Formats: sequence, C-alpha cells, structure tokens
Amino acid sequence: IERVQLSIEKAIIRLETFKAVTPTLEDIKGVFSEVKSALGDVAKVMPSLTPELNNLMSSINDLIMTTEMNLAPPEPIVVKDEATEAILKEASDFLKQEIERRIPEPPAELHIPEPAKAVAIKPRIALTIDGSEVYVGADGSIIDERSSSTNALAEELILDYIERNSGEMNISKCARELNMSPSKVMEILESLSKKGKIRIE
Repeated sequence: IERVQLSIEKAIIRLETFKAVTPTLEDIKGVFSEVKSALGDVAKVMPSLTPELNNLMSSINDLIMTTEMNLAPPEPIVVKDEATEAILKEASDFLKQEIERRIPEPPAELHIPEPAKAVAIKPRIALTIDGSEVYVGADGSIIDERSSSTNALAEELILDYIERNSGEMNISKCARELNMSPSKVMEILESLSKKGKIRIE
C-alpha cells in the first residue's frame, strides 16, 4: 500500500511539473516561429547569408521537434483479475480512511447569543445639603444615594471591564474576572443603568 501511495504521489508531482512547463514551451514555440520568419526575410535581403541562416533555421526546427509534446492521454492499461481488484479496493479504502482521518469534521453549529452591549455614560452627580452624593437621571429625577464604598468599588470595576471590552459585556466572563457571582454583576449593571452610567442595548 505504501508503494501504491508513493507511486500516486510521484504521478501527482510529475503532472504538476508538466502542467507548469507546458505553457512555457508553447510560448517558446511562438517565439521560434517569429524568429524563423525574420530569418527568411533576412535571407531575401542578403542572399550571401543563406547557408548560415538555413543552418540556424534547421537548428530551430530540431529544437521545436525535440520539445514537441503529444498531449493526447495515454491509453489506460486495464488488468482484470480478482487479485488486482482486491488490491485496488484495499488501496482505495486505505486512502479514504486516511483522508477522513486527516480532514477534521466541521463543528456543529452553535448558537452563541450576542453579548449585551453596555455603553458607558458620564454620570451626573448632585450634592445634597448634607454633602452626600446623589445620582440624577436623564429626566432630572434623583435616582439613588451612594450607600456604601463596596458598591461604589464594584461599580467602578464593572465600568472598567466595560471600557476594556469596548462596550461589550459578557456576564459570566466578567463575574469570573472580578470574582463575583453573575447575579451580583447583573444587580450592579441594573444599578448602573438606573443611575444613567450605562445604557444596556
């Protein structure tokens, strides 16, 4: 089987070489025919050069004849007996298995939902009489007071995550990176959305 495989590979290489060389030979043949006609014109103008020109044209003809190729495919040799058929079937099965082994199966289509796009919006903060900060919504209503520094830190971390990912939010990935639960991330996202810091699309 290995010999059959090597023979097939050799045949492929030879055919590729032949395919690459054939157009070049056709171009050379065209140039030689032009050179022959030019030499014929020179022989008419200068008859004294005729013997040398005839020798040159003869050399060109020999070169063209040498490079002439018969492009007709050779007659296939068919040997019909059970042993040959068995060998060909075995080689064919082996090659089929090799091809199937080397070519990976295409992955099954997976429907991956697009992550929610969160756009960071600059917060509008108002100071109350006692000096605490409140967030003002787009319509001017007071939304919420900042209750604890931990929530503020978590919000800053999530805003930073959104900016680093060009406005894309993958909740499970964000939760892993920030060591939070996905529900906590959702809660903070809703809070940021209410405060007008982000817009969820």
